[in-house]
Amino acid sequence: MRDHATRPWRRKVPDIFTGTSTKARTAFQSHAVSLIFRSRAPVAADGEQVFLLEQGRVKQYRQVPGGQTLVSGFCLPGDIFGAVGAVRRPDPAIPGVRSVAVGRCVVSAIPRDRFQQLLEMFPRLRQNVLAIMEERLSQAIELASVAEITRPDVRLAVVLLACARQCGVPVEGGVLLDMPVTRQEFVDLTNVGRHQLTRIFQQLERQGWLTVVQRRLLLRQPGALARLAHEAQATIALGSTAQSWLPPWSVL
Repeated sequence: MRDHATRPWRRKVPDIFTGTSTKARTAFQSHAVSLIFRSRAPVAADGEQVFLLEQGRVKQYRQVPGGQTLVSGFCLPGDIFGAVGAVRRPDPAIPGVRSVAVGRCVVSAIPRDRFQQLLEMFPRLRQNVLAIMEERLSQAIELASVAEITRPDVRLAVVLLACARQCGVPVEGGVLLDMPVTRQEFVDLTNVGRHQLTRIFQQLERQGWLTVVQRRLLLRQPGALARLAHEAQATIALGSTAQSWLPPWSVL
């Protein structure tokens, strides 16, 4: 039987204007300015502007307790970020998200206040933005779950699948992670030592589960990683709320 999961390997490419009238897109464009960022340049943080990624890719980072900075997500063309500032004013006591360009990026930037007005004018636009924010929360839960996992190989499997859902591209032979993720970033995300993590990568490659193609990871057997991640069932505490979390890659 062919392996498959309860959720797609890659999330649906977002479009904040889906189901809205042409007036919504026109209004957005009339208030937005186009900005170009060179590779590795800081793009934005949650604050006074909301950004729509038109071209290129963006990697996002968040500071966690203890001062460590971890990868928190990836943005592809059509993604919107900085939108949390349109829902509530950022709390200076809470570290925001830092976004960095991966290669040359083109974004449309709109003042937060103007974007808030558009959300009030176009309910469907607001619905789409809230859906994207919910997806971002799901991504955060996926990565936060790693801290509750005991086995290092399962930790890596969960991180690989979380990355695949955010920036994976189906290609012949598997799912390609279309975003450079450094070995150190994998170390930080999994909290597994560099040497041990290298051995796990080598083992997965010998098993034919993944390989490197032009400095990108290709997941050759995502179904096998999903079965391994299925062992990561845990109770995840989110603030004061505890919930039982079932990994989204449970193989049927």
